[in-house]
Amino acid sequence: GYSEQMEAQDHFAQTFDLSRPEQAMSSYQRLMHQHTKQQFEMATSSSRRRS
Repeated sequence: GYSEQMEAQDHFAQTFDLSRPEQAMSSYQRLMHQHTKQQFEMATSSSRRRS
């Protein structure tokens, strides 16, 4: 819903200091990278178990 979207934006603004966009972007990219790495490791480990 709309309120959830506003909450997410508020959380984003709190987490990432938008007055320093380059710092916010680097921390955001680091967060995404860690998440992607976790997904990748989970995928590879589960495929290893199957074989």
